[in-house]
Amino acid sequence: MTVYLISGSNRGIGYGITSALAARPNTIVFAGARNPGAQSLTELAAKHPNVHPVKLTMADPVDNEAAIAHIQNTAGQLDVIIANVGVLQHVGPLASTPLSQFQDHWEVNTMGLIVLFQAAHKLLLASPTGTPTLAFISSLAASVGFPYFNMGQATSGATKAAA
Repeated sequence: MTVYLISGSNRGIGYGITSALAARPNTIVFAGARNPGAQSLTELAAKHPNVHPVKLTMADPVDNEAAIAHIQNTAGQLDVIIANVGVLQHVGPLASTPLSQFQDHWEVNTMGLIVLFQAAHKLLLASPTGTPTLAFISSLAASVGFPYFNMGQATSGATKAAA
């Protein structure tokens, strides 16, 4: 049995990953989202009884610790975290980007990963698989290998690269 926690699982890439893992045999998937009652997650959980929506707000220690406690109580283990969530709330020239936008992006994209790791590391490192995994989904805007740095996405790119 492999137990997964996926953040940002109610839409986009996170939902796609959650759906694919839900269809696998011998898996339990904790679908983390700010709104675990989202229609996409309730429908997925109804279709796959191995899917458990759980409240998970990035950079919120209380939510993260509660989610990990729920995983511990329900499954007794955690083997893989796929930290998918991220924000891109501001697109525009770096020169005129409000510093508050960088702070908001930093809180979710960078600190959110740290808060999640701090809440989960003990349970994750105790994985009976012997290969606990924390995978972080970044973005093209965060890649220094990309042929150009998209200055219009500096808030997202810089904070994802920092993570």
